[in-house]
Amino acid sequence: MDDAKSSTSIAQGKTTNARNFPQYLAAFTVSIGAFGQGTVLAWSSPAGLPLMDGAMGFPVDSEQLSWTGALMPLGAVVVMAPMGWAIDRLGRKNTMLLLVVPFLIGWALIMWPTSVGMLYAGRFLTGMAGGAFSVSGPVYTAEVAQKEIRGLLGSFYQVLLTFGVLFTFAVGSVLSPFWLSAVCAAVPVLFAVTFVFMPETPVYFLRNDQGENARQSLRWLRGPAVDLEPELQELQLAVDEERKNQASLRDAFKTLGARKGLLVSAGLLIFQQLSGVNSATFYTTVIFKDAGSKMAPTQATIIIGAVQVVTTIVSCLVVDRLGRRILLLTSDLVMSLCMFALGTFFYLQHVGHDTSALTWLPVTSMVLYPWLMMGELFLPNIKGIASSISCLLNWTLAFLVTKFFANLVAAFGTYTTFWIFAVLSAFGVLFVYFVVPETKGKPVDLIFREMNGDLVASPDFPLKDRDTGLSVQGMRGASAVYM
Repeated sequence: MDDAKSSTSIAQGKTTNARNFPQYLAAFTVSIGAFGQGTVLAWSSPAGLPLMDGAMGFPVDSEQLSWTGALMPLGAVVVMAPMGWAIDRLGRKNTMLLLVVPFLIGWALIMWPTSVGMLYAGRFLTGMAGGAFSVSGPVYTAEVAQKEIRGLLGSFYQVLLTFGVLFTFAVGSVLSPFWLSAVCAAVPVLFAVTFVFMPETPVYFLRNDQGENARQSLRWLRGPAVDLEPELQELQLAVDEERKNQASLRDAFKTLGARKGLLVSAGLLIFQQLSGVNSATFYTTVIFKDAGSKMAPTQATIIIGAVQVVTTIVSCLVVDRLGRRILLLTSDLVMSLCMFALGTFFYLQHVGHDTSALTWLPVTSMVLYPWLMMGELFLPNIKGIASSISCLLNWTLAFLVTKFFANLVAAFGTYTTFWIFAVLSAFGVLFVYFVVPETKGKPVDLIFREMNGDLVASPDFPLKDRDTGLSVQGMRGASAVYM
């Protein structure tokens, strides 16, 4: 797509052409941070076996390796609380540029550790930086993009994250942990030297009463031939409305719809993490070594990383066509079947059954392992609080599952551990089927009203207002402001 290509919108009776290229450039550049997060997530998988063999000058046992993996999400947990303050006070752009510092310090500690404690500290710091990007990156992208392409640009983050995982699996198959860490450390440097030329978001400037700076930012993002005033007015109205309706933590979840939204969001995160997804990412190489697969563990991880990239891209392309529920149901069902298959393989191996004819099974099960999440459940006035709670829950569960995966294997066996994941994923299928609403093509306030019990089904139209009896079809225009 070249610089001249534009998206057309109607504002105040005149056609305005906004350039897409600057928005694509800003979204792609910030997603280099997501790539860096992916390298942090995946590092312990290719580095795991060499670490246990003393590649860093000292051997790492299985318990220490579990802490090496788990301290990454624990770092993300710690950074969640100050991130909201940082991006609002320092700005989205400045906050992300400052995150390069803990990234580089962390990678330096990992490259030159003199003890396992330094390795732990490096993983913790890189986890802090990666977790902070998981909050600030999507916020930045959403605030620089036009509504017409916001969803597409938002998908850049997840796609680049999976590319980061694949890149680390591939590079880690041929490089030592030291040189793998050196290559990974180059990613935040690349991010810094490119992202420094991107603008701060117009929303941040408007929140801080810097109208002229907001106009200049929007001019860079939309191009010189655009009448910016309609969009600036719309953004200002949204900021003013958010200030007016800003809810405290106590008041945020007084309504039934808000509580249901938090329940659905938390449930999806719980079942995603308890499915064993992070154990698969952190310990893939170790799992394949234990499975005795004919394929080299490093080669198997590369295949898994490649399939994750393809799955993520396909999910982004079809989610608005098929709907969220069908993809979530499919995701949890496949997770359950994959974990059951892996558990069965390790059980047969445990009881002495000849599994040489089944060495394809671990690779196939891990390749089919999908990754999917959803949002769109909170009104703007509580979205910040709800998102913070959700992110904190996500990383806390990631830490617990990653840390205690090895302990579960030691206590109950590999096969039982994977069967536990399979059962939890099966419960996830039931949760999605009975609890999660479909959000496809619906404005946020309409989703909220459904969960709040304000809308009821009718024969002539799927939803009607419970109090007025008016069809939702006639009310959708007023809902568009939340899209």
